[in-house]
Amino acid sequence: MKRAAALLGAALAAGCAAAPPARLTVADVEAQVRAGRPVPDILHDIEASGSRFYLTVADVLLLRDAGAHDALIDRMLQSAWRPETIYVHGRPWDDPWDSGIWWRPISRPRRGR
Repeated sequence: MKRAAALLGAALAAGCAAAPPARLTVADVEAQVRAGRPVPDILHDIEASGSRFYLTVADVLLLRDAGAHDALIDRMLQSAWRPETIYVHGRPWDDPWDSGIWWRPISRPRRGR
């Protein structure tokens, strides 16, 4: 009986250790950027958690002000709940001509037809 309880306890502990990470918010990512955490590590956390974001232009500007790399912002936009709310047209971050991200609203599709 004690052995069964010990095995059950070990299985539960292993299950807790293997639990998926909590979903990240924009504020979580911003805090990690401000703390100087490497971008690949943040991207790994986003992928592992399956986080999806609702981003506004203000969120993107806040992340950029915090020092977020364009690749990180692009990844967050790719996993946005409503990506149609922001149109992002950016060139690769290493493009010598323009490393910025530009946005403009996307017109909603017409109803009907």
